Amino acid sequence: MRLLGSEIRRLTSRRLVRWSLVVSLVLVVVLVVIVTAKSDTGSFDPGDAMRMTQLWLTRATAESRGLNRDNAIATISILTYLLVVVIGASAVGAEYRAGTVGTILTWEPRRVRLLAARLAAAAIVAMVFFLVVHAAFIGAWALGVAINGRSGGADAGFWRDLLLLLGRATLLAGALAVVSGAVTTLVKNTGGAMGIWFGYLIAVEGILRGQVDSAIPWFLTINVGAFYAWETVAQNGQSVSAGPAGLRVALYVVLLGGAALAVFQRRDVT
Repeated sequence: MRLLGSEIRRLTSRRLVRWSLVVSLVLVVVLVVIVTAKSDTGSFDPGDAMRMTQLWLTRATAESRGLNRDNAIATISILTYLLVVVIGASAVGAEYRAGTVGTILTWEPRRVRLLAARLAAAAIVAMVFFLVVHAAFIGAWALGVAINGRSGGADAGFWRDLLLLLGRATLLAGALAVVSGAVTTLVKNTGGAMGIWFGYLIAVEGILRGQVDSAIPWFLTINVGAFYAWETVAQNGQSVSAGPAGLRVALYVVLLGGAALAVFQRRDVT
C-alpha cells in the first residue's frame, strides 16, 4: 500500500494531471454557461430549452417517454477518455523520458510489484479524474437547468440510470489508463504509445471496419461504447452487446497488462 500511495502521489503531482484537470473544469463550466445562456424556455419547441434529461437517457427510456436522446454527458466522456489515455501513458513514460527507471529499481527492485503499483495508480488517478470532471459537469448542468431550463422527466429512474452510467464509465476510465500505461511500458515512450493509439484508431479500426466486418466485434471502440451505454451497438451488420463488450475490454486489460509486466520483468533498463 505504501508503494501504491507513493505512485499515486507521484502521478498527481505532475503538472500534466493538474493542468488537465483545471482546463477540463474550466471548459465544462464555459460549455454549461453557453448552453444556459442560449436556452429558451419560452419557446413552443421544447428542443430550444436546456433540459435535465439532455444529460443522459438510455434508448429504451427515451423511447418510452417520447423524448429526444441527446446524451450531452457522452461528449464530455469521450473528451475525458482522451485525457485519461494521455495520463495513463504519462504515468509510465515520464520515468523513461527522465531516465530514472534504474534509480527507482534501487529503491524497489521487485519489478512486477513496481509496475503493478504504477498501473494501479494510473487507474485510480484516472477514475478520480473522470469522476471529478463529470461531477462538475452534472452539477453545473443542474444549476443551469434551475436558472434557465426544464427539469421535467428527471425522476428517480433518471438519476438511477445516470449513476449506473457513471459507475460503468468510471471503470472504463481506469481500464483505458491501464491499457495506455501497458502500451507505454512496451514501447518505453509516451509519444510512441500515443502513436500506437492513433495508428490503431486510424489504420486498424478506421480501415478494417469497412473491409473486414467480422473483426468489428473485437474493436476496442465498439466494445467501450456498448459497455458505456449498456446496450447493443450495431455496425456493418455486426452487433456487440453490453455484457460481452465488458468482458472483451477486461480481456484486453489483462492481456496488455500481463504483457507489460512480463516485458518489464526481463528488460535491461541500464
